[in-house]
Amino acid sequence: MKIKLTNSELKSMGCSSCLWKSHKQCPFHLSGTDTFKPKDAESSEGVEGMCQQYLDFILSFAEDDDSVNSLWEKFSLYVARLQSMNDYQEYINLKDEIESKKDNMNYKEQAQYEMQLNTLRLFWERLSAEVRKGYGRITDREQKAKEGTKLPGIMNARTINFNLENKEAKKLENKRQDSINQ
Repeated sequence: MKIKLTNSELKSMGCSSCLWKSHKQCPFHLSGTDTFKPKDAESSEGVEGMCQQYLDFILSFAEDDDSVNSLWEKFSLYVARLQSMNDYQEYINLKDEIESKKDNMNYKEQAQYEMQLNTLRLFWERLSAEVRKGYGRITDREQKAKEGTKLPGIMNARTINFNLENKEAKKLENKRQDSINQ
């Protein structure tokens, strides 16, 4: 893999904003402001502020020929998809809460709950739509890359040389000129 990540990128994506730590899934049971510290400098366990497992997880979003930007795009879409699922879960929970309290609410309370419910639904729908668009763009790029090598002849060329002469067109032009001259 040819991707090179800077130390500042690793530090910003490490324990300070680790998805695993924020969801209480850290393999080292870190929480709050705790950060990963390798046992020794020679260890292959990770770098200051990021364990090797999380680094491998982030790098798993990249293909062999991807750029750093593509890696972060895929990672960001993954995070957005998680947030979208979280928004949907909040929407469902609020909907259930409204259903359970519906008989005991006055009009004003019911209207407030409905506004909250609609707001959550809009957040979820918009974020879901953006995530789908993002994954669609990635898929389109991957398809274009695959199809580019399979196209026949000049369709596969990276650049087209317009200085090449078409012999068939030249023959037809010559025939036309000959018929005019006769």
